[in-house]
Amino acid sequence: MVSVKRIGKKSTVQREAYFLKYARDIKKVLKRTPLMVTGGFRSRKVMESALNDDGISMIGLGRPLCLTTDCVNDLLDGKVDTLRSPETQWKLPWYVSWLRYLVVGNLMKVGGDQASTYWNLYRSGDGLPMEENPNMLLNMIRTNYRDYQVAVALKGLPKDDPTLQQNKPKSNLPKVILAIVIAYFVYRTLK
Repeated sequence: MVSVKRIGKKSTVQREAYFLKYARDIKKVLKRTPLMVTGGFRSRKVMESALNDDGISMIGLGRPLCLTTDCVNDLLDGKVDTLRSPETQWKLPWYVSWLRYLVVGNLMKVGGDQASTYWNLYRSGDGLPMEENPNMLLNMIRTNYRDYQVAVALKGLPKDDPTLQQNKPKSNLPKVILAIVIAYFVYRTLK
């Protein structure tokens, strides 16, 4: 079991290794089966404790790799004790940061995190460096456009096909801008 004394506050452990409880339950039933756990691991202490105290065979990392592809080597070499997390590193652009006080802002943050994660994975796959501080809104547009291009390619239609032009989705950008302006005025009125 993860030792809270060795690591810190119990809430930190729960927030960091959020599937570890389920892994313990599975390990009780599948005693001889190697078990891999992923989900929120960031600090060396929690990872070591899961491997040593809980009998976990392997830890999976995902989102920290979207910031630095070499972060695992840095952790193993002792250069860092905690991996950086995109959720805390990436911020909404200043011109919409005030929306974080509204539900729409939180949704934009989640969507921006996801889009920036995808964008960095695309960049890595193309042999390009990761964006340390990506523009979340731009990445939402970029990833949607890339998904659209992939869908077109999978349909096997040439990009200049007239049927594609007729069915091309209209941009939602004017609606998004209008929603942001309305949300701003609502926010200012309620403040």
